[in-house]
Amino acid sequence: MPLMTLKVLLPFEIFAQETDVARIVVETPQGSFGLLPQRLDCVAALVPGILSLETAAQGEVFLALDEGVLVKTGAAVVVSARRALRGGDLSRLRTAIQAVSPAAPALLRSAFELPAPQTEAIQAALYDWFGDPVALKFEVAPELVGGIELRAQGQKLAWSISDYLGELSTDLEKSLRVQEPA
Repeated sequence: MPLMTLKVLLPFEIFAQETDVARIVVETPQGSFGLLPQRLDCVAALVPGILSLETAAQGEVFLALDEGVLVKTGAAVVVSARRALRGGDLSRLRTAIQAVSPAAPALLRSAFELPAPQTEAIQAALYDWFGDPVALKFEVAPELVGGIELRAQGQKLAWSISDYLGELSTDLEKSLRVQEPA
């Protein structure tokens, strides 16, 4: 059976390219939307949420996406979004977020104090993702240098310039090793 390919595009890079994808599930304004290889071509608007995909080699993989667009043409699926994060265990983060309470709120750390409109937008996005209000405590952590971190029940989802540069350096080193003569 022919499988799908998935390409996730961000404004500044190709974020992910996956082959031999058996299924994809994304979140749309109407709810969850599943794609299988034989599905007809389509276009869908995406809301902030979690994209899950399944391959034989990696099993289930999770990507957190900002709003965007999905286009399926034949076996090729292309997603264009403003921001994305990859995590093998975003499902555990989802479970952890749903388990928070006012007595044990989720912690959102940022490099600087967030203004009220941004904290309200974050609260609204979490509500959109999880369907219920999320108890959230905000904290300033200057060591995150241009980053943000969400922690709940021992799970963490984070992005910072430092992390990004570290991943870029690792990817560059891998690429250079692949090109070295044996």
